[in-house]
Amino acid sequence: MINMFQPVFDEQDVQYVSDAIMSQWMNESKRTKALEMGLRETITSDDSYNVNVICNGTMGLFSALRCVGVTRGDKVLVPDHTAIGVVNAVKLCGAYPMIHDVDPVYGNMVFTDLPKVDAVLAVHNNGVDCNIDTLREHYPDTPIVEDMSQAFGGVYQGTKDNIGTKGDIAVGSLSTTKIITMGQGAFIVTNTEKDYMNVKALKDQGRVDNSDNYIHEGYNFKVTEMQSALGLSQLTKFSKRCRHMRRLLGYYQKGLGMPKIYKGYLPWRIMYDGKVPVNDVFRYREAFKPLHLQSNIQPFLTNTPKFSGAWEYSRRYTCLPCSSNLTKVQVEKICEVILE
Repeated sequence: MINMFQPVFDEQDVQYVSDAIMSQWMNESKRTKALEMGLRETITSDDSYNVNVICNGTMGLFSALRCVGVTRGDKVLVPDHTAIGVVNAVKLCGAYPMIHDVDPVYGNMVFTDLPKVDAVLAVHNNGVDCNIDTLREHYPDTPIVEDMSQAFGGVYQGTKDNIGTKGDIAVGSLSTTKIITMGQGAFIVTNTEKDYMNVKALKDQGRVDNSDNYIHEGYNFKVTEMQSALGLSQLTKFSKRCRHMRRLLGYYQKGLGMPKIYKGYLPWRIMYDGKVPVNDVFRYREAFKPLHLQSNIQPFLTNTPKFSGAWEYSRRYTCLPCSSNLTKVQVEKICEVILE
């Protein structure tokens, strides 16, 4: 049976990790620094940007929110359709998630009836860019944290700018379900030296070097050299996998009559707007359940906002197989099963 998604590894990955183990240096060191530099160069050529690798996406978002000043009692705008870890990062800050509806076609935040908030979490849903420029018009003085976990490698509509360079700070994911992975892991993109050092301190118990001077709020959100070694190996395949992902989308569009999105669009998942039969050929799953239906989120819904867009999006779309080793023949078979 064809899996909906699976990580893909090869002998190079094994060798990189083996070399890290045999070095007998487990804590963050030269491999982590090399991974951070490689990620930065993949996202932008602007030297004013820096990257910190961190243990996972939820802690990455928590650290980014703390970096822009979010604290207990603050209100943070969050789209209703996103991974639960996004809103958990807000709650971890002691802040109040303001759940807002999304459009039913792409699943990104709508810009009507926006509340007053202290920060915005702009999630790029399934590779489609959330319009940061429009958010800026509504929130000119409010920090915007980009969540690019589902959009690493994508570009903004109509531009050559990579997603992750428009907000005040951005967080990407390298978890098992992403195009490249380090098992568990994420990264934070900053465009000022101050933010870079703040994040560096937040993830390493409040210090910015290897001394015993702990001068900042801090935790242990570091990764290991083995994880970074795997990330480095996977990063060498990133461009190739992005091209393959776009080809897979093209195969599905042709086979199922799916609409084109925009030039440069890079999907995280292949979302099919239609009925998928139960079958023994491939695995699939429905889109995320809207946050407002999660029992641990409902206590934060003090009024009765409308979430018609998120509800429709979650009901209409199904995630189809899209692993980086999926073949054209397999996609054609999947389409055949769906159209029977």
